[in-house]
Amino acid sequence: MTKATILLLAATLFAGSAGVALAQPVGKMRGKPVSVTGTVQHFTLTPFGAIVGLQLNNGAQVLAPPFMSTQIAYAVKLGDQVTVQGVAMGAVTRALRINDATSHQSVTLPKGPFRHHGAAAATVQGTVVSLINGPRRMHFGVMLKNGTQLALPPAAFDDAALRGLLKPGAQLVASGAEHASALGTVLKVQELGADSSHLTAVTWPHWHHGHAGWHPKPTAQ
Repeated sequence: MTKATILLLAATLFAGSAGVALAQPVGKMRGKPVSVTGTVQHFTLTPFGAIVGLQLNNGAQVLAPPFMSTQIAYAVKLGDQVTVQGVAMGAVTRALRINDATSHQSVTLPKGPFRHHGAAAATVQGTVVSLINGPRRMHFGVMLKNGTQLALPPAAFDDAALRGLLKPGAQLVASGAEHASALGTVLKVQELGADSSHLTAVTWPHWHHGHAGWHPKPTAQ
């Protein structure tokens, strides 16, 4: 296994275990284009369970970035027959495309460094069908009729300029950072209003993880 491959594996696992995908391959991606076929025997996982690769029944090992874990899990199951197109990097194949002959699903992976895909700026509009509830009577967003989830800080539901829009049946327009995957679409809302001409900025607090989950970080007194 080459030094570059060892560093790539270590960086990928660090990215998954830290919960952020800051890792990237060392230097430019170099290697011979290859195609490997086999049965998925194991998933390679980070300490937090994110998929970072496949091990096939013929001994071939496949490497994938942890931020593609959801898409891979949706398309590929243990025991499936897959063909992986990618680049040979020492003892592993850096996957660029995984074709699953059992599920008839395909996953296309980024060709560039193993950085998390940035969210795309987007504007959505629709009708609120439900609130997304949290503990202690808090809310963390709303679900639109088309299935798009709008992620919001709990304080937005107490904001006089916004709370009239954050109820079932309300029509609204929201802009922010959108993430779309096989599981659905979520927009981290940055502006919200009844129409695009009347948008109110949404302020997000800094968050910390406590025993009961994620909560706004208390401000210093």
